[in-house]
Amino acid sequence: MNEHLASIHIKDVNVFYGTYPALKNINMTIRKNAITAFVGPSGCGKTTLLKSINRMNDFIKDFKLTGNILVDEEDIYSSNKQEYLISLRRKIGLVFQMPNPFRTSVYDNLSMPILEKVPGMPKKQVDKIILKVLEETHIYEEVKMRLQTNAEKLSGGQQQRLCIARALAIEPQIILFDEPCSALDPISTMKIEDLLEELKKEYTIVIVTHNMEQAARIADYVGFFYEGELIEYNTCDKIFTSPHKELTQNYLSGKFS
Repeated sequence: MNEHLASIHIKDVNVFYGTYPALKNINMTIRKNAITAFVGPSGCGKTTLLKSINRMNDFIKDFKLTGNILVDEEDIYSSNKQEYLISLRRKIGLVFQMPNPFRTSVYDNLSMPILEKVPGMPKKQVDKIILKVLEETHIYEEVKMRLQTNAEKLSGGQQQRLCIARALAIEPQIILFDEPCSALDPISTMKIEDLLEELKKEYTIVIVTHNMEQAARIADYVGFFYEGELIEYNTCDKIFTSPHKELTQNYLSGKFS
């Protein structure tokens, strides 16, 4: 796979909640096989943009988007048909800030989305996919004897890795992460970060994070947002060592939050 081939094109995107402008003229290219981090203070628009990439904001009243978001050259806002939206969200997975396992067994958490995508898939094939994603997320050894246990009985870090495994089970191309480590302890956070580094070999990763140290550790590209605008977007090294904009410098140096 060509690591420099653009996966997501965001062109002249504006977002409104009613008359409030949440995003203003956003233009950026998000690349395959890389981790792109959205950073900036609370309310700056980074989560709004993240959730616009798989149209989760469609559920919000008075949400309106202008401009174009293209995934592999296809405008994802070109159709409002329910079948298209289901297909889109299978292609572009989303892992939320708080772990949100289904209130059922570890096994069912993974089998349900697989069978929803491919009804009637033989159990042997379902089991093969489940084994694969549990191994990919490095949680198999921890849960292999607990597959019939309620997923809510897992630790917070295990639940979040299970949610990532659940996202992988339907074979997305892109995975969006909305502050996936904010509720986790340092050891669980490290496991998630190591996992994301591995996953970028096969997926396009976009992560919203308030943790500047985390962005510096794992991101290949960083976009800094402020008051609905994309102030600066560059490689991680350039953002953290030689940002072009004074606003970026002030944020990274802690002069405002």
